[in-house]
Amino acid sequence: MVDAANGVPSARNLRRWRWLVVLTSAILFVVSLTQIAFVVNVSVITDRVDPLEYPGIVPLLFGWGGLLLGPSLFGFKGVGYDQNLLVWPSIFAAWVFACMKSWIFAAIAALFAIGLISIPYTPIPDTVGYAAWLANPGIAVAWVFYLSDRQPAALISAVVSLGLTLSFLWVQDGPFGPKQLDPVPIISHGIGYWLWVASAAILVAGMSADNFFFRYVQALGRQCAGEASRVKD
Repeated sequence: MVDAANGVPSARNLRRWRWLVVLTSAILFVVSLTQIAFVVNVSVITDRVDPLEYPGIVPLLFGWGGLLLGPSLFGFKGVGYDQNLLVWPSIFAAWVFACMKSWIFAAIAALFAIGLISIPYTPIPDTVGYAAWLANPGIAVAWVFYLSDRQPAALISAVVSLGLTLSFLWVQDGPFGPKQLDPVPIISHGIGYWLWVASAAILVAGMSADNFFFRYVQALGRQCAGEASRVKD
């Protein structure tokens, strides 16, 4: 990763590093779609004893329904609430404002979302994990930003996406029943879910190394080169 002449990362090596990070993340993401994301217990609504397993492709294709609030729009039973229509846009707005470096507006949107999530005696905390679906476009946007050398926006998108993937752990019940999308409890998370989390985590780790460690090494290398030049003079 470093130039042999001066000990700092070269532009070519940084490009290789970024492609390596993005490709690794993309491979993990694609593989996650083929693996079991979560397992639900359907015995609470049917006579079936065996749990149902859902691969990652299912929440990718249909998880957006959680953002639009199933009970109000599609007749789902008890898996989302109208207050969440304020939470999802707040999370999205905080992300967009942060990428634009509008820190005040990003903080306002983030605090508004946190305030809604923290309201006691409401169902919001139990269903806010449906916002995890936003991690899918967030990861894709992070890939594009990173390869386009928009480093702050890329890192922010990756961090937000990682947080969103982990928020799915809050979801206790989901509209995954075999009939009429009845809410059923999630009893475990499979390898597909953790590969999805890993696809975002590898972006955060890779971008953090790029933005902080490599830049520090580069600055240190330039400083050492300057001191060596002065000694020669």
